[in-house]
Amino acid sequence: MASVFKRGGVLYAKWTDTSGKRRREPTQARSKAEAKALADELEVETRAVAASESEPLTDASAKIADSEAESWWALQDSNLRPLPCEGSALPLS
Repeated sequence: MASVFKRGGVLYAKWTDTSGKRRREPTQARSKAEAKALADELEVETRAVAASESEPLTDASAKIADSEAESWWALQDSNLRPLPCEGSALPLS
């Protein structure tokens, strides 16, 4: 969700880009409502660009995505922790 804040007399628009990173940019707006409208517009623009750049999944790419997800879940089910140290391997102090 886009928002607005004021610093040093300048209204800034703050929004989230497609990668989830928060972005901010100074505006030329004279009111908080105008700056909020600009911030909302920037966020909508960012999402529209991301939607136009993404490719729809074909049957083949959907199957690949499914198989990758299955292997990821299989790895998550296994114990990924390192093996515990044996008592004789600990330093004496």
